[in-house]
Amino acid sequence: MTSTQVEPRLDHLAIVASDNTDMAGATGYLEYLRNPANGYQTTAVLTSALSIHHGHEIALRKKKKP
Repeated sequence: MTSTQVEPRLDHLAIVASDNTDMAGATGYLEYLRNPANGYQTTAVLTSALSIHHGHEIALRKKKKP
């Protein structure tokens, strides 16, 4: 499923966890998620394993369903 398919089903205060946000293709997704007008509060999380860094994003859905 894509985010446009999932988003209408998210309840108020749903948690969205995103992996591999440091990949080049994630830029548009992160811009959407981080824009307060879209109803999310987010934080970036960086992890490291075997000297390789990984990007993640945790978001809280604050917008209520219509």
